[in-house]
Amino acid sequence: MRFDPGSGRFQTFLPHQHFNYNVITRLKNNALVYGLTNGFLYFDPLQLSRQVLPPRAVLTDFKLFSERVGIGEAINGDTVLNQSLQQTRAITLNYKNNVFSIDFAALELTNPEGARYAYQMEGFDKAWINVDPQHRSATYTNLSAGTYVFRVKVANSYGEWSRQPASVTLTILPPPWKTWWAIAGYILVFHGLMFVFIRHLLAQARQRDALALEQAEKEQIKNLNQLKLRFLRTS
Repeated sequence: MRFDPGSGRFQTFLPHQHFNYNVITRLKNNALVYGLTNGFLYFDPLQLSRQVLPPRAVLTDFKLFSERVGIGEAINGDTVLNQSLQQTRAITLNYKNNVFSIDFAALELTNPEGARYAYQMEGFDKAWINVDPQHRSATYTNLSAGTYVFRVKVANSYGEWSRQPASVTLTILPPPWKTWWAIAGYILVFHGLMFVFIRHLLAQARQRDALALEQAEKEQIKNLNQLKLRFLRTS
């Protein structure tokens, strides 16, 4: 372990082993030899070098309903991956494949146990979500139809974050009854029904007007006939 006074952080270089603290010796070159339960560990502090490059996050696995998706594998009509997830820039899912997970990891780490991860689904998550190295996975369920961008970054034990997060664009397609052409069909059907309804109302109005006119003509003829009878009786 080494303490960096500049950052105030400790960095661990030795793997997690069971040490025999009664077995330790210093060599002439100031290297240390530690006894382990299953061997020994040679440690030369002069060979330590501080990690200068920021770590790089990578996407490792894509899962649907907790099952790993293979390259070229079709699930519910979707061929999700045509190449490895690291090489994939965009994924399209139909509305049935709406429960998925993305696993991630980090490269160029001398102390993986001291790493920190943060991920965000742009368009859904309002802020970055921090996780530890034991939970390097993000799961989403029932995302609404739309386009999202998943990003993940990693920090090493010095607190240096990735310069460029790993990312993939995800497009969730709407169900058939919510697509633009389905909505256009609904609008056409609605306008068609409105046209038929209005035409029916106009036809009824014309029929009422025709009946009223016919009734008025009959009434007029009746009145004329009555006038003729009166005239004949008085003449």
